[in-house]
Formats: sequence, structure tokens, C-alpha cells
Amino acid sequence: MVEVTFGRIGTGGTLRRYTVMEIEAVRAKLRQVLKRRLTAPRRLGVAYRCRALFDPQGWLAEDGLELNAA
Repeated sequence: MVEVTFGRIGTGGTLRRYTVMEIEAVRAKLRQVLKRRLTAPRRLGVAYRCRALFDPQGWLAEDGLELNAA
């Protein structure tokens, strides 16, 4: 399962859960979701801040999508 929560400060935020059956599908979904979040400065004029990141396998760094958890 891939779970992503995002939203404005002071709001409940938006929770998206994606259920996938294979490891490669999990990696593909992670890449898709994070690439979208990484384009925020161009789309919204402000970047997202990563508040928490749980990546025990180190997949994000392997794919060049490592985010610094604040």
C-alpha cells in the first residue's frame, strides 16, 4: 500500500491510498506521486515540505526522488 497525505497548513489535508499487488507497481506509484509533488514550485509557486518519510528499502534514493524529511 502506498499512502500519501498532503494539504495546506492548518487543514486536515488530503489522504490518498493506493493498493498495488506487486513491488514494481509500488515503486511506479511512488515515482508517479512524488514527481507530481516535486513540480509544485512551477505549478503552485511554492514547494511542498516533506514532514515524514518512511522508506525502509531506500527506493526513493535509488530512483533519484530522495526528499529531506523536515
